[in-house]
Amino acid sequence: MPQSEYSSTELDRTFASAQTLAVVGPTAGLDVDAARAMLAAAENASPTSRIRLDPRSDRRNWAYRTDIGAGTAVTSRPDLATDDLGELMDRVRTRDGVRAPVEIVLCGDYAVVHYSHGVGDGQLGVLLVGAAASDPGFAIARSMAPSLPRNATWSALRRHYRSNPRALQDFRRLRAVHKRRDVPTDEQPTRRIEHWESSKTTRAAHMRPGQVAELRSWSKANAPGATGASVSVALLVAALRSEGVPLDEHV
Repeated sequence: MPQSEYSSTELDRTFASAQTLAVVGPTAGLDVDAARAMLAAAENASPTSRIRLDPRSDRRNWAYRTDIGAGTAVTSRPDLATDDLGELMDRVRTRDGVRAPVEIVLCGDYAVVHYSHGVGDGQLGVLLVGAAASDPGFAIARSMAPSLPRNATWSALRRHYRSNPRALQDFRRLRAVHKRRDVPTDEQPTRRIEHWESSKTTRAAHMRPGQVAELRSWSKANAPGATGASVSVALLVAALRSEGVPLDEHV
């Protein structure tokens, strides 16, 4: 019997409401019908394709959509300007209508994908924009069908701590520090911030190849073992501090 639901983890549910965008361009020959055919191929490659998921923060079991509707998930918006990619992503993110778990918006010779983080991480965005731009034979589309194995998280943790034993010691030390902290029993829960998305702005820029090479060389010499994500966070924090933005040390 085909699997009809995906048993989400707590981490899945945490990310379900987060939205991810990726953009590629300028690319000649972008076509709405071709993008729809690609998305349909990705969704139809497997009845349990990750791209079929309907992520919900309030549900443990997520349905695999049967009414996938690739036709409505791909739209053309030639009216959106593409000279500022940050503004373009803002316009796509805040456009009217109910969001589908995965959508592709073609803006002239740029392709923007907009999807729930519950469907996939940033790597999925890279694959999607590549497939939307050019995917003869739907090779990339079909590669997106398999979901992660259910033991993927634990396997990744085992590999990480096996290769970095000191990281496990640091983890245990931090857990012990947090357990020792005195938390007032009458402390009120943090108030939920409402309507924060309306003030969120996206900025897009790129580093020249020489700068990237210099950064990688510095990171290898001064922060061996650091991931690209941790280096990116460090750069972001440094940029904010250089502009005088106050930051909590817990960042």
